[in-house]
Amino acid sequence: MQFRIYHNLQVTSLQIAFTKLITFIGVFVVFFLMVPVYSQNLVPNCSFENYSICPFNHGQIKYCTEWYSPGEGTTDYCNQCNTTDYSVPNNLWGSQPGADGVGYGHIICYYPFQNDYREYLQVKLACFLILGETYNVSFMVSCSDRSHYAIDGMGLHFSADALEQPGNNIITLPVDPHISNTPGFVLANQNNWKQISGQYIASGDEKYITIGNFIKNSNLQIQAFTGGALNLASYYIDDIRVIPVTSMLNLGNDTILCPGETLVLDATLPCATAYYWDNGSTEPIRVIHTPGTYMVEVVIGCGSIFDEITVEYFQSSNIQLPNDTSICDGTNILLNAGEGFNSYLWQDGSHDSSYIADEAGLYWVEVEFETGCLIRDSVDIGIITVPSFQFGNDTTLCFDNSLTLNANITGPYMEYLWNNYSMEQELIVSDSGTYWLLVSNPCGKDTDSIHIDFVNCNPDIFLPNAFTPNGDNKNDIFMAKGVNITNFSMYIFDRWGKKLYETVSLEDGWDGSFNGIPSPAGVYIWIIQYQSEDYVPEQKSETLKGTIMLLR
Repeated sequence: MQFRIYHNLQVTSLQIAFTKLITFIGVFVVFFLMVPVYSQNLVPNCSFENYSICPFNHGQIKYCTEWYSPGEGTTDYCNQCNTTDYSVPNNLWGSQPGADGVGYGHIICYYPFQNDYREYLQVKLACFLILGETYNVSFMVSCSDRSHYAIDGMGLHFSADALEQPGNNIITLPVDPHISNTPGFVLANQNNWKQISGQYIASGDEKYITIGNFIKNSNLQIQAFTGGALNLASYYIDDIRVIPVTSMLNLGNDTILCPGETLVLDATLPCATAYYWDNGSTEPIRVIHTPGTYMVEVVIGCGSIFDEITVEYFQSSNIQLPNDTSICDGTNILLNAGEGFNSYLWQDGSHDSSYIADEAGLYWVEVEFETGCLIRDSVDIGIITVPSFQFGNDTTLCFDNSLTLNANITGPYMEYLWNNYSMEQELIVSDSGTYWLLVSNPCGKDTDSIHIDFVNCNPDIFLPNAFTPNGDNKNDIFMAKGVNITNFSMYIFDRWGKKLYETVSLEDGWDGSFNGIPSPAGVYIWIIQYQSEDYVPEQKSETLKGTIMLLR
């Protein structure tokens, strides 16, 4: 069966929008309980929450998952897991809750007694930036309580490769940092966080970001605090974001499919770390074959992207082929698919809107709707033949036997009526009589009859025990009388075993002589062999022996 997708049909009705909203709320309540909800932030561990070892000393940014220092500077890591000098909010450099969560980085950005000493934070993005795409970039900064200085130099720089810091000195850039604090605006905020943000258009090969002060001491705007125990400028860094303006995930427009069509939803992103579909699947690809609204969350870096698509199936009941049916042999039926379709295709390749069927078989038509969908319908047609049968010749059966009468014709709509009003297909007969059957269907009828006799088929034979061959025509011949026997033979012997007579006919008998000479009175032996008649169901062979008294 072939179908075409009705591409790019937007489903915008109020009813569908409402349904999508309700479904979205129901499913994503579950999502929110499972996974923290962020935008598509490409910065891994963007709030410094995850760590391999809880920090316990200076310069341990390496224990913060994904983050590191590009040089010898002792970039610090603070997290609430520590209960002393490297905790959040209280630590060696002051007290400041996290901008997002319970962890952050700490860097020294100005140290006048060590020339251009710098500390930086560096991380590899979850995936490459895309050429020409615009990204919203931001990070949070707070000057530490114990800093004696505040400066205006703070920025974020993108690079294809990791920047290398020469020892603990300043990193010299070929251009200004891509995202930076406003020159001349000193970051003196010690009681709260300041967001530094901007947009960046990617060149297409950026994979790393580095955060810190890239301005030489001689070019800095510096502000000294009246207090501040540390003769330097140090800053907490938190909540770093690199978010594409255009979503990286696109399942496509809402669409309507043709019956039987499937749709492959591909949420694959090269830098994704997890996929969560509304049905619990965690695979990037999902094959759709039923209508509904389908939603996916894709985890990238420090965030998640969500998208959804509504899929409907084209519905039509306009094809007018009948249900499966049967017609009489020699007749036909008109199959009409209905009017108003773009095209028609029947099983034999014809293209009319109707078709005349006159043989048994499966007939189908495929019609094309204005939407481009191809819908197929079919009907199975059988042929009904006029009943015709014969029982055969009349017959005779033995008592205690039976005969099953059957017309041996079956088919749809066939009906049977016997002379005893039975409507079964078979009739078991065990009595003599004439039996008839009427077989009918919507296309005709036929009848036949048969006469059946039942007789005694048991073989039996009778012999006298004496005879008097004296010529008075009374009991002069020794002979057998039998019924239902065949292959008869009889032998007469004297008491010494000499054969005196034999015959193979029940019509013949022994006259008491041998070779024309009367045998003396006495006892003689007879042997009879025979078989039961052919029509006896179980034909048997018998041998009988006995004696006859010859009297004179």
